[in-house]
Amino acid sequence: SYIFSFMLEDILGVDYETTEDRGHYLKHNGPRFSYGQIAFKGELNFKASQLLYEKNVNDQNISVFDYEGLPAFFKVYGEGELPFDPFAASFYLISRYEEYLPFTKDRFGRFSASQSLAYNNGFLDKPIINLWARIIKKVLLQHFPELIFRKKKYKFIPTYDIDSAFSYKHKGFLRTIGGFYRSLKNNDKEDFNDRLQVLLKRKKDPFDTFDLMYSYQKKYSFRPKYFFLVGDYDEYDKNISIEVRQFRELIKEVADYAEVGIHPSFASNDNFEKLKQEKRALYELVNRDIKSSRQHFLKLSFPQTYQRLIEMEI
Repeated sequence: SYIFSFMLEDILGVDYETTEDRGHYLKHNGPRFSYGQIAFKGELNFKASQLLYEKNVNDQNISVFDYEGLPAFFKVYGEGELPFDPFAASFYLISRYEEYLPFTKDRFGRFSASQSLAYNNGFLDKPIINLWARIIKKVLLQHFPELIFRKKKYKFIPTYDIDSAFSYKHKGFLRTIGGFYRSLKNNDKEDFNDRLQVLLKRKKDPFDTFDLMYSYQKKYSFRPKYFFLVGDYDEYDKNISIEVRQFRELIKEVADYAEVGIHPSFASNDNFEKLKQEKRALYELVNRDIKSSRQHFLKLSFPQTYQRLIEMEI
């Protein structure tokens, strides 16, 4: 259901209905096609592989081959319209099926692109699902030239991950002293001087670019999204505390002119209660529902990460 909705409705922009009722299918007078192992005589059929009929996540024996200059997999045999199953192949990629299977994690516990089927077969940088959708569209138009596909409209949505709202300001006494010490230890005179000038209010904090981003928003009528990291200070979470007045004021100000989402702390990946606390703190500050998230360090663990976000109505 998901992949047909995505391919036909979202990408191609065509209305459709699915049915498993043979009689209902045959009564339909308009364009129609079957998806499965057995085709109706004289009817358009996309031959199905087994993937979309399986109930569990299983190791898949995948062999990539060339079809019309594009990589293809989930080869099918017989009299179907295509020699591969573009719906199963698209589902395999867009669901990130590989990440539900055992894999070797990188130093941050993530699935690295270099392990992926797409990388190892040279199509990681190709919008392959959209290109397969064009093939499906071409086939449909050959059989049903009267079909109308809605035109897609381009929309640019700038998004900002606020890992650390300020480089030098509002860090507290200990972190500030630690920053000066680190600069001296590394003989980094430029960093030492920049920190000093910012703290003496002689120079603007280099991370404080919010006025610039807002000017772009007004100039180009953007509808941006800001993802704020509000978790506790930790090895991979370096933002200032949400209890700091200036940080709170910044978040509330941004929320007045843009959508605010959560940037879950790295530490929250292994602690659901921490994740819920971070969302609650952001919600109580901006006084509106938090509906979107982008993972800090792009840290995802399937299916747990998505299940937890869904549970929190993200």
